[in-house]
Amino acid sequence: MDGAATGAWASEAGRLALWTAGGWRIVAPLSGMRVRRISDGAALRFGGSKWTLPIAIANPDGGTTIGLEARAAIDALLALMVAHGIMIAD
Repeated sequence: MDGAATGAWASEAGRLALWTAGGWRIVAPLSGMRVRRISDGAALRFGGSKWTLPIAIANPDGGTTIGLEARAAIDALLALMVAHGIMIAD
């Protein structure tokens, strides 16, 4: 997920390595599975063939009519989604 698998892990690209009391277990991800990447905290989703990051949604900006309360609510919702790892900040 952070790049190409190398060394002993080279044949396990795209799969998950889990440490258990019995040693390493390698499992194939299922479509829709989500994991948290340790290196940067990103929430990744397996779409059936590859791991992807959630898309970024830009905060509302501009327009001829400004709905301050609506914009504040949307900003708060987007911030909450970022905080929970549902999406990444733009």
